[in-house]
Amino acid sequence: MTAEKNKNMSAIIVAVAVIAMIVIVAVSAALNSPRGPAPEYPVSGYGAVEFTDADVYAVGLSDYNIRVWLAGSTSRVTYANELEAVSPGSIVAINLGWIIAHGTPSAIAEIESLTKTGSAVIVLSDTFSKYASAVGICYNPQTGEKYLYTAETFEPKDALIRSYNWSEAILSALKNTSGDRDFGYYSDVPLGPTVHVYGDKEGHYGWLSVYSEYSEILYGRDDGSSQYFINHSITVTPKSSDFRASGSEVRSTYDGNGEFKGHLFDMGPGTVPIPYHGEEIQCHSHSSFREELFVMEFTVDRSSKLAEEGFTADSYAEIYLNGGTYSGYTGYYAVFANAYKHSDTEKIEFEIFTDVGAFAPRLLTESG
Repeated sequence: MTAEKNKNMSAIIVAVAVIAMIVIVAVSAALNSPRGPAPEYPVSGYGAVEFTDADVYAVGLSDYNIRVWLAGSTSRVTYANELEAVSPGSIVAINLGWIIAHGTPSAIAEIESLTKTGSAVIVLSDTFSKYASAVGICYNPQTGEKYLYTAETFEPKDALIRSYNWSEAILSALKNTSGDRDFGYYSDVPLGPTVHVYGDKEGHYGWLSVYSEYSEILYGRDDGSSQYFINHSITVTPKSSDFRASGSEVRSTYDGNGEFKGHLFDMGPGTVPIPYHGEEIQCHSHSSFREELFVMEFTVDRSSKLAEEGFTADSYAEIYLNGGTYSGYTGYYAVFANAYKHSDTEKIEFEIFTDVGAFAPRLLTESG
């Protein structure tokens, strides 16, 4: 009995962790890397309750208080048992258990078809140790761009509200944009559809919000190799005046699918030091071309205004793959301190796996 229970729990954890790859959030501040600004989405702030009254379909969630949780955001929540009942262009909240019960591969195929009708999909799970989790998926059929959002909060209600706000903002943005992008220095470089990865993670002292984008450079190679531009933006925000943000870090190794190896070709911070009210964000690179390791650490003085209000720091990387498409883990970290006892600190760790070549992550597909 115990072995079977552990097996089921493992399947749930693997499924959720990997679904979180194809999601979407409305995040971002202007990136300062050579590629130019990111879309005009806020990098954080999705916890605010605002009544936007978007259509929401709750699938396999009859036991959840979806209408109550979203009462301050929308009055249009419809409970459904199947995805066929969903109207195109809606926000769809799905219980992870429903996906597993329907068979992961077939359920993912249905979700992919649904996103291509202009809907945003949220997958909810409260099985992650101390965190309630939600991931969001969105796809732009006009440009081929994909969006991913992951929320990890202490309460399921907060994960749902943030995911709803993100979904509503992304869908609104996609309806009101031409899809044209300004890539600054690389404006004349042919780029493939961008994969946008967003996330919010709650700590006791503050919030860690992230945005990364992955774009393939289309040089017309015929040897099977590929090259990518990658932008990272990380925001740390204290929960109250009792806490201070003191640092953040982005860490990643770059690989391709299967046996293909990634090579770090170029890297750097956005614009660092970054002036802010006469203060600066300091960048410390611990990256290694020899080890193919990308690590950018950002710190601020704990007595500064930046530490009190929070800050955003940006970095970029250019990688080369000898084959396949990019897939890999990126770790994001934030450090907070008690404003009155600096030795009392909290480190928030957020790891997201991204596979730019697949709608559904490889591990999720294989787990079904």
